[in-house]
Amino acid sequence: NKAVTEDVLSVLKLMKLIGTFNGGKTVDQVALNYLICKGAIPIPGVKNAEQASEHAGALGWALDENEVATLDEKLDYHKL
Repeated sequence: NKAVTEDVLSVLKLMKLIGTFNGGKTVDQVALNYLICKGAIPIPGVKNAEQASEHAGALGWALDENEVATLDEKLDYHKL
């Protein structure tokens, strides 16, 4: 569905921007950190050491309240 794809791309674009503001974090790191901030304990799958290192980059920092709220609003708006 084209509308869903555009909605997802919009959220990914926001996550990339937030990652840039947080020292160059990747979209994956922002997504994992968002889940942690929401009280979840994400268990990402990894296939190699590079992916494990990538996921570990979600630790040791936290999105601020405004970033979490902005992501919440964007996800709610797009019903994702």
